[in-house]
Amino acid sequence: RIDYDLVQDAAEKELLKEIELISQVQDTLSRTLQQTKDQLEACKEAKHRLEMDWSDKYSAQHLDSRSVNLKNNRGNIQRKSGKALYNVTESLPGDWQTFTDNNIRLAEQEREASIRLRGVIGSTLSNTSQDLREQADRVQQSLTDRVAETEEATRKLETNLKKTVDEIAQVETMIRNLKDAIWEKDAPNKVAQTRLTNRHQRPNIEQCRDEPAHRLIEEVTEIEDTVRQLETKLEQSEQRQRELQSTRLALEKEISVKKTSVSIDRDRCLRERTCFPATNHLSGYRTAPFGLEQT
Repeated sequence: RIDYDLVQDAAEKELLKEIELISQVQDTLSRTLQQTKDQLEACKEAKHRLEMDWSDKYSAQHLDSRSVNLKNNRGNIQRKSGKALYNVTESLPGDWQTFTDNNIRLAEQEREASIRLRGVIGSTLSNTSQDLREQADRVQQSLTDRVAETEEATRKLETNLKKTVDEIAQVETMIRNLKDAIWEKDAPNKVAQTRLTNRHQRPNIEQCRDEPAHRLIEEVTEIEDTVRQLETKLEQSEQRQRELQSTRLALEKEISVKKTSVSIDRDRCLRERTCFPATNHLSGYRTAPFGLEQT
């Protein structure tokens, strides 16, 4: 937008709110993503502990099963001197049970934490997508209202421009008529003045202030007064013409500015707004590459 249409109107305020909201949503999603990564690492760690514990127990069960199957007369039995001692790395039954219970308990805690986090993620995605969609609707409505207001203002300006152009034409006609009227008074004025000049050339006593002399002076005076009045009206009309021309230029410029604003808001902003993601996309669902989904 240009000139005096470059204002912070309702549409721009809503756009600024949308930018701020998007920034807040990005921060929220970034924190949630980090929480998700941390929880995923915790779950992997718990899974690894369970797998290692299960693997150890599976191996121990396999060795114990082999020992159970050993008999005095069968099996791969050998003399192992020095084995009738406790291994310093051996655990006690209570420690063994505690270790296993702790692994199960920690795994269950991480599983429950994951369930809670999934709920938080779902709620966060739902709330943020809803907030973004509602703000997008407000922006859309503000832009639509602004376009309607600007178009209405443009129509009013065009109406005023037409009236101004019509008035300019009328003033121009008046100026021509005044100039014609002034020109038409020139010949009668010359005739009256020539007659006075001729009468002033009469000799001696004949140069008398008689009735014709009075009438000629009155005629010249009347013509000159009329011409002065016409010239005053002509000057006023020409001044009015200049004012109207200035008004016309201002209206034409303002109409151009308004049409530019309409083109930007309607043909660029509103058209771009049609690409705003739907709520399900804002919630993280994807059924097709962005921009190719059917609407």
